[in-house]
Amino acid sequence: MFYALPADTVFEAKERTRRATVLLFFLLTVLYIFFANLMTVTAALMFGIWNRHRDPVNFGLLILITSLIAAAIAVVHFIVVRNKTLDEMLGEIGTRPADPKDSYHAQFINIVQEAEAATGIHGIRAVVLPTPGCNAFSIQDGKGQCAIGATEGLLSKLTRGELSAVVAHEAAHLIHEDSRLVTTACFLFIVFQKINEALGNMMAGSTRTTTYGERRNSGGISGVIVVLWIISGLGYLATKLVGMAISREREYLADADGVQMCKDPLSLAESLYRISRRYRGEIPNAFSAVFIMNPQESDLDEQEGFFSNLFSDHPPAALRLKKLLTWAKADAQTMMNMADQEDKTPADPSGSSPSPGNEGAFMAFQNNQWVGPYSPLQLLTMGFMTPSTWVCPAGDQQVMKASDSPELLPLFQKQVQGAVTQEVCPRCKVPMLSTTYEGAGVEQCSFCKGYLLRAGVLERLITREERTFSPEEIKKAKVWRDSQVGPLGERDHFPPIKCPFCQSEMCKGVHSLLTQVIIDHCSNDLCGAIWCDGGELETIQMLIEDAHSSQPVGS
Repeated sequence: MFYALPADTVFEAKERTRRATVLLFFLLTVLYIFFANLMTVTAALMFGIWNRHRDPVNFGLLILITSLIAAAIAVVHFIVVRNKTLDEMLGEIGTRPADPKDSYHAQFINIVQEAEAATGIHGIRAVVLPTPGCNAFSIQDGKGQCAIGATEGLLSKLTRGELSAVVAHEAAHLIHEDSRLVTTACFLFIVFQKINEALGNMMAGSTRTTTYGERRNSGGISGVIVVLWIISGLGYLATKLVGMAISREREYLADADGVQMCKDPLSLAESLYRISRRYRGEIPNAFSAVFIMNPQESDLDEQEGFFSNLFSDHPPAALRLKKLLTWAKADAQTMMNMADQEDKTPADPSGSSPSPGNEGAFMAFQNNQWVGPYSPLQLLTMGFMTPSTWVCPAGDQQVMKASDSPELLPLFQKQVQGAVTQEVCPRCKVPMLSTTYEGAGVEQCSFCKGYLLRAGVLERLITREERTFSPEEIKKAKVWRDSQVGPLGERDHFPPIKCPFCQSEMCKGVHSLLTQVIIDHCSNDLCGAIWCDGGELETIQMLIEDAHSSQPVGS
C-alpha cells in the first residue's frame, strides 16, 4: 500500500527541480559555447600552421560567430530533447511494455497502478527491460508522460514488498520531476559522446592510407582530427560530470520520500542490498543516471571522498543502506541474512502450478474400439474426447463418461475458456495447449512436450528459478552439452518448420555457448517467436541456473 506525500514536500521538491533545470540549460549553453570555440580556434590554428597561411585570422569575429551558432544550437537542442516523446526514449533504452498475462509482469503492473493512485500522476506506464540483470528506473518526457521500468531479473528476484519499495523510490523521482531533469540531461549530453565517437572513427579511417603521398597529404587533417577528438572527449567528460552531480544529489531524497510512501524502509534496504550484489544488466552507459543503481559496477561508487563524489553518478550503496536501516531500526547483519535467505527462495507471484501432462493415462472408446492409453491433455488436443466419450483409466476396469471423471471435467471447463489454442504444433500437427510456465503464458504440445514462446518470454524464464532440478538431471544436461560438437547441421536432425503464429520460416541457432541448445526462432522480426523442442527449455534453465549457483552471489 502506498501513501501520498505531503503537499509542501512535493512543492519544495518541484521548485528545486525547476531551479536545477534552469541551471542545466545555462550550463549546457556555456559548455556548447566554450567547447565549440575551443574546437574552432584549434582547428583554425592547426590548418593555418599546416598550410603556412600568412593572412591573419580575425579570432574575435571567429569567436563571436562560433558563440552565436553554439548558443543557437544549444537552444534548439534543448527544445528538441524536451519535446522528445516517451516512446522514443523508451525505444533508445530498449524496453518492452509489461505483459499483463505474465504473473510477474502483472504483479509489477499492479504495484505501478498503486503508485499511480498515491502520486496522482495519471498514465504511468509499466515497462520491462529484457535483461537478467537487476535494476529499475523511471523516465519522463518534456510533456509529462512517464514510465517506471524494471529488468526481468529484478522482477524474478525481489519479493512483492521489496518491489513495492523500489517502485516507491522511482515514483518519488516522478513526483519531484527530477526524472524529467535527469532524462533531459542524459539525452542532451550524449551529443558530445557521439561527436567524440564520430571523430574517433574518422581518426581510425585516416590511418588506413597506404602510400607515402596519401599519408603526407592526410597528415594535417589527421592531426586536426586527433586534437578535436581530445577536445570533444573533454567536453563529454565535463557534461558527464554535470549529469552525475544531478543524479547523485537526488538519490538520497528519492530514498527518503520512497520510504515515506511505502512505510517500509527495511524492504528498500533489502532490495538495494540485493541489487548491489548482483549483475545489473547490459544498459547503455549514457542512461545510467536514470537507474536506481549504476548499471556499470565501479569501485568509486562505493567510496567516499573528492574523486568518488566527482566521478560517481550514484551515492555509495553503503551510505544509502545505513540511512535506511536507521529509519527501520534494524541492524545490517540481520538485513543481509534476510536478503540472502530470500535469494535462495525466489519470488513466485503465481504460486507453483503442476506441469501439464502429469495426470494419469486413460483409454478412450473411439470408432467401436478402445484406443490409448493417452494423457487427458493428449485426448483433448486430438479431439478424441467430449463430455459424452466413454473412458477408462489405464490399468482399471471402471468405465465412465468423461464428464463423470474428476480428472477430466476441469479440462472441459478449460476448453470452454479457450485453453486449446489455434496454433498447431510444428512437429506433431495437433493443436497446442495454452498454459503457464513459471508465471509466463506459453503454448505447449501435449505430445512432444515442445514449447512455443512469444518474443521476450525466453528471457523472462531464464531469470526465474521456480522450477527445481535434481543433481542427476543437471549432471545429464552437462554431459549432453559437452557432447555437442561439430557443425550445426550435423547436431540437429529436426526438419525446418514454420512459425505457428505468423507462418514465417523459422531459423535454427545455438541459444548460447553455455547451453549449446539449438532452438528455432521466427525469421519475422515483428513476431520473434521461439520454438523449443521437448526438453530444450528445461536444459537451458538447468545449465544457466547451475552456472549462477556456482558463482558467489555478489559476482
